[in-house]
Amino acid sequence: MLHILNSNRGILSWGLVALFFFYDYLLKFSVSVLKPTLMVEFNITATVFAWVIAMYMLMYTVMQIPAGILVDRWGTRRIITLAALACGAGCFLFSKADTTFALFVGRALIGFGASFALVTCSKLAAIWFNPNRFALLFGSMVTVAFLGGVFGINLSTYLLSLYGWRSGMELAGVGCIVIAAVMWWIIRDNNPNNPQNDTDKKISLGELFYQLLEVAQNKQSWLSAIYAGLMFVPTTILAFWGTAYLSETNNLSLELAGGLSSTIFAGWIFGSPAYGYISDRLGKRKFLMFVSALSTLCVSSILIYTTGLSYITIAILMFLVGFCSSGFALAFTALKENYSVTLVGAAMGFMNTINTLFESLSVIVVGQVIDLQLGATLCENYQYALMFIPASTILALITLLFIRAR
Repeated sequence: MLHILNSNRGILSWGLVALFFFYDYLLKFSVSVLKPTLMVEFNITATVFAWVIAMYMLMYTVMQIPAGILVDRWGTRRIITLAALACGAGCFLFSKADTTFALFVGRALIGFGASFALVTCSKLAAIWFNPNRFALLFGSMVTVAFLGGVFGINLSTYLLSLYGWRSGMELAGVGCIVIAAVMWWIIRDNNPNNPQNDTDKKISLGELFYQLLEVAQNKQSWLSAIYAGLMFVPTTILAFWGTAYLSETNNLSLELAGGLSSTIFAGWIFGSPAYGYISDRLGKRKFLMFVSALSTLCVSSILIYTTGLSYITIAILMFLVGFCSSGFALAFTALKENYSVTLVGAAMGFMNTINTLFESLSVIVVGQVIDLQLGATLCENYQYALMFIPASTILALITLLFIRAR
């Protein structure tokens, strides 16, 4: 038993953290189905509910760069175990909340723990696997995460109807503790077959600062990050507000509306590798980034501003929004090609920070516009709020004009 464990420790370690990444996305998007319940129980507006959602992403944004430093200095095993326990604490606090402040803190704790998943999974891939398998493992990790989004929306609606949201969050907290215990048992920071692994080389805080400064001073870094952030807005808004929009304007059950909304993640699961494959085959980045933005603009506009759509049509359009917008990942590749190997990590951290900030802001702004009640009907209110989806893709197209990519 111990021999089998040791011989497969690399794949088991990486797989466990990938599972935790899946679980983080499940927790991230599960709150989207709680809008009517939390707004009634806590007597809050759509804007306050948007802040409940955004606390996860704001904490995630703040921790993007520190997470990498902590994992590098203290090792994957200790950090990711503590991160999972922080997620669990956040779930328990959220389940016991009797004030909106407790909801905020609970979501922030979950976001804090989740912020370590991607960097730890990447670190373990670098420690335990051949470098030429890194791209495959990274792509697999992203796919697993978006599967968490699919299950997060659908499983939450099921648990909500079966047990209620408080018991559902308690179960989620127990799951975090179980994952933490197993990760502590399995994961090791060093690969005995490769003791001189380059990942053991630590850079000083001063070196890190100068790397980040060099990235931040490059206009292309900002342009690529802004494009990626704008292109992720459609997925963010529809993932968090799509269930409420479909259930309240089409008189659908939460289960059905959640199922329709989750198809956007299925589009990402198929679209992301498709864009990557076609881009590598053609040797083109910018053209496909243009196709991604333009097609997302067209499909999302049909979804938002066409009334009387059938369930199957809504599902197809949601899938296509995810598929088309998944080309945003090419911005990461385009930026990576503008930097030497020593600056790639800093560039990715910078870009992911900006991207997550766009997520947070878009969710909050949509909630505020819904509260303004600009339309004559509930459907029109949502249509005004969701106008930020086509607007973001138009801005992405304009930004793309100034991006330097092949």
